[in-house]
Amino acid sequence: MAETVLCSIANLRAENGPASAHVADWLAASVANVYHAFGIHSFADELAHAAGRDSVEYLLQLLGPDRIIPKNEIAKDYPNYDGNYEQYPIDTARFRRVLTLAAEKAGWGKQQSGNGYGIGVAMHRSFLTYVAT
Repeated sequence: MAETVLCSIANLRAENGPASAHVADWLAASVANVYHAFGIHSFADELAHAAGRDSVEYLLQLLGPDRIIPKNEIAKDYPNYDGNYEQYPIDTARFRRVLTLAAEKAGWGKQQSGNGYGIGVAMHRSFLTYVAT
């Protein structure tokens, strides 16, 4: 199953395919959205760290300018959770707002990681809802 990745990097294509694993995916106790979001944002966090950047600011930069992703720029078979795309489009401004609010509520940046303290961030669109944690 191909995963749609939303960022403002020109000429980017990311896909995933079947891979043998010794752990059944049902052990995640959720639909694929949860571990896709975890995997994507864990990797984005590693990229931010390698670049010496704040993870939230890095994700905001990856989102690029606020825009509605045109339907013709996503996979033709994208089901949009059975929602009408004109009514429920992919909106990067909503990603930006939910990420910014989650960071604010978590006190992002008020304490440095280390000495037994760490903090991470992820955002995702799941079942027509924008979430960040």
